[in-house]
Amino acid sequence: MRKMNTPAWVLATLICASFLAHEFPPLLAAAGADFPELTGDYLDQPSPGTRPVLFAPGIVGTALPTRDVAMTPDGNEIYFCVTVGNYRYAAIMVTRRVAGRWTEPQVASFADNPDWLDLEPCISPDGQRFFFLSDRPDGAEEKGDHDIWVMDRQGDTWGEPYNLGPPVNSADSEFFPSVTRDGTIYFARSPQGSSEHRIMRARLVDGRYQEPEELGPAINQGSMQFNAFIAPDESYLIYSIAGKAENIGTADYYISFRDEQDGWSEPVNLGDRVNPVEGSGWSPYVSPDGRFFFFMSRRTAAPSGDGLLSYQNILQSYQEPPNGNAAIYWMDAGFLAELKDQAAGNADRGEPGLAGPYLGQTPPGDEPRIFAPGLISNGMTNRDVALSPAGDEMFCGLAFGKIVTILHSRLIDGQWTAPEVASFARNPDFYCFEPAFAIDGRTLYFLSNRATADQEQQPGWGNQNLYAVDRQGDGWSDPRALPAPVNSAAYEYYPSLTRDGTLYFTRSEPGGQPAIYRSRQVAGAYQEPERMPDQVNCGTSRYNAFVSPEESYLILCVQGHEQNIGPVDYFICFRNPDDTWTEAVNLGEKINAPASRAASACVSPDGQYLFFAASFSDAAQAFPEGKLSRQRLAALHDSPGNGSSDIYWIRADFLAGLRPR
Repeated sequence: MRKMNTPAWVLATLICASFLAHEFPPLLAAAGADFPELTGDYLDQPSPGTRPVLFAPGIVGTALPTRDVAMTPDGNEIYFCVTVGNYRYAAIMVTRRVAGRWTEPQVASFADNPDWLDLEPCISPDGQRFFFLSDRPDGAEEKGDHDIWVMDRQGDTWGEPYNLGPPVNSADSEFFPSVTRDGTIYFARSPQGSSEHRIMRARLVDGRYQEPEELGPAINQGSMQFNAFIAPDESYLIYSIAGKAENIGTADYYISFRDEQDGWSEPVNLGDRVNPVEGSGWSPYVSPDGRFFFFMSRRTAAPSGDGLLSYQNILQSYQEPPNGNAAIYWMDAGFLAELKDQAAGNADRGEPGLAGPYLGQTPPGDEPRIFAPGLISNGMTNRDVALSPAGDEMFCGLAFGKIVTILHSRLIDGQWTAPEVASFARNPDFYCFEPAFAIDGRTLYFLSNRATADQEQQPGWGNQNLYAVDRQGDGWSDPRALPAPVNSAAYEYYPSLTRDGTLYFTRSEPGGQPAIYRSRQVAGAYQEPERMPDQVNCGTSRYNAFVSPEESYLILCVQGHEQNIGPVDYFICFRNPDDTWTEAVNLGEKINAPASRAASACVSPDGQYLFFAASFSDAAQAFPEGKLSRQRLAALHDSPGNGSSDIYWIRADFLAGLRPR
C-alpha cells in the first residue's frame, strides 16, 4: 500500500495544538472540567464596583469573541453570543438556573444551525417575548437578510422563532432590537449596500407595530450610530457612535436622556472607564434590576514577559481575554443617572460621574450607602471625611499596610478632580490621617506621626500629634505642629472644630485609654485642654469625636458601653445651654453592627448627611455558595464590603430625634 504524505498545513496544525497543550494545559483542560456549582445571582459573580471587570471569567469571559447580554426579568436565564472566524459562525448561548444551580452555558436550541447568523438577543421587560437578529431564511428564501426574529414564551420554554415582519423588517437590514415596557421597539437599520446604520423605533399600538420612525439628529450623530439599548421606561438610550469629535476610541458608548416632550438630550460620552483609547464597543445592556451596566468591549492586554512580542506570548494572549476580541464587561450602573447633569450642559471634564455635589454621587436616603464605591471606598481602609464649608473640596483618609495618608479632590468648573494624595501627605516616611476643616475653610487640621520640635521621632505610631496646614492660593502650606498645650507628651489625635474655633480632640491617658478633650481658643491661642465630663467619656474607652459647628452635639466612638451593639459603636451626646451634656445614646443598628468597629464620623457642612466609617461585610453575599474561593477573594481585595473600613453616608435628620427628652 502506498504511504500517504501528511499535508504541511495539517502537520503545522498538529504541532501548534501539541505546543498549546504543553505550554498552556490549564486553558485547554478547563473546557473539559466539571462545571462549578454556581447558585447566586449573575452566575455567582462578585458584584463589580465603579470600574468595569470581565464578566464571569472562564464561563462567559473566555478567549472567544463574546458580546450581547440578555436576561429574563427574574434573572434565572442569561443569554450571550459568541462568534468564530470573523462572524463565519455565530451563536446565542444560554445558561439557566435550574433548581437553584446554574447550568453550563450551551448553544440555545433555536440557534444551533451553523448556516445561520444568530446574534443580539433581547427579552421584553415582561419576559414574554424574545427578540434576536438572524439571517435565517424566511419562507421560500434561500438565504435571508438581517432581520429581527421573535419567540413567545410558552411556560418554561420559548416557542418557535418567527420573522417579526413589516413594517419593522424591510428590504434593508435591521439589527439590535431593544424593547420598552409598553412594547415600543428600538433597532438599527442599514440600507442595502451601505455600511451606514440609523437608530429607529416603532410604536406598538393594539398589538401592531406602526411605521418605524428614524430618531432625529440629537441621536443620529457622528459618522455612524448603531446598537441602542433603551431603558424599559424609555427614559434613556445607550448606544454606540463612531466618528464623533468627543470619541475616545473608534466607536464609543454614549447616553442620551429623553424628556417628557419626547425630546432627546445631547449624547454624553460614558468616559474612559467604558471607552478606552484602544478599544471599541457596540453592545450595551442594563440588567433588569437596573443595578449593573454590561457592555461589549475590545481590549488588549500588554504582552507578557519583557513587554516584547514573541510567538509564545502571542499564543498565550490569544487564549485568554483581553486579547483584542470582543468581551463582556460589567460595572455598577449608578453612574448612568449621574450623567444626566452633563447631558443638560455641564462641562465634560475628567471622569464621568464626578459632576455636582459630593463627588457627583447620588445622595442616600434613610438607609446607609457606601460612598463613592471604587473611587473612595475601594477595598483598603477608608475613613475620615472632611468637606470644605463651600462643599468644593474633600479630603478622606486611606490606609494600606505602611501607607497612611489623605486623599484630596476639588470641584473645578463644576467637575471634581480625580482623588490624589494631598500635597502635604505625600512623604511616605510620615503618616497623615483624620483631616478636619476649620469653619472658615482656611485651615485644615489632621493627625500625623511626625515628632514635634521637642520630641524624638519614634517608629510607627510612636508619635501622634495634631498638625495644621493653611490655605495658600489654590494650595496648602507645609504642615505645622499645633503648639502646647494641645500637643503634649501624650498622644493627641482626631481634631474637630466648632464655629468659634474650639478644638475637640482625643488624648491618651495614663494606662493607655483615650478620652475626649477640648481646648478653647482665646485671642488666637489655645487654652489648657479640659477633659470632657463622664457623660461624654463613657464606656471603657472613647475616642474620635466629631463636634457640630454650633457645639450642640458630639458623635464619638465608644467601647465597653452597656448599649454597645458591636465592639466599638457610634454614640451621640447633646450639649445643654449650661454646657452640661446628656448621656450618650447609641446611633442604632443602621449605623452599628455586631462585627463592625466605629472609627470616624462627621456631618456634612450643610447638615444634610452623616458620613461614617464601618466594616460591614455580608459573607452570604460575598460567598453565596458558603465556601471561600480564590476568585471571590481576589475580587473582594479591591472592592468595598470586604471587611475593611468603608465610608458610608446616610441622611442626618434622624440625629435630632435621638436627643433624650
